[in-house]
Amino acid sequence: MGVYPRAIALPVLGQRQLKVTLPDRTNISSIASGTQYFVSDPDVVEVDAAGAIHAKASGVATVSVIHDGMQHDVVVRVQAPVTGATTIAAGDGAIVQDGNGNMLIVPPGAMPAGTRVAVQGHDLADLGIPVPAADLMDALGAIDIDLGGQRSD
Repeated sequence: MGVYPRAIALPVLGQRQLKVTLPDRTNISSIASGTQYFVSDPDVVEVDAAGAIHAKASGVATVSVIHDGMQHDVVVRVQAPVTGATTIAAGDGAIVQDGNGNMLIVPPGAMPAGTRVAVQGHDLADLGIPVPAADLMDALGAIDIDLGGQRSD
């Protein structure tokens, strides 16, 4: 059984769908397929029948995903977003946002401790270049993601 993602950071009231699959890639995320979800702290998160995690309050909880005797644990860290830049502490993720609410969520373990992360939105008129593929899609905006020179895993 595969479970994605393995670690999650969420803002309060945020949500994230778990993808639970068999080796043949059959999706078994819903409880109707026999998958069970157990939450270590139901005051922090809950999991719905489709396998989506819903953040309720700040804190850390483990979601245990069980199917046919196999188990994977997913650590979920729920925290308020930081406006501006922040530095990731060992074992932590980060949630940062700019003044317009553009948000960058970095799950625990995705970036090394000490990495400075930030996000900043930009108006399309300020890019100084034509919007790519304007005939195929409507661009809404642009963002800079600062990972302190690191590459994400």
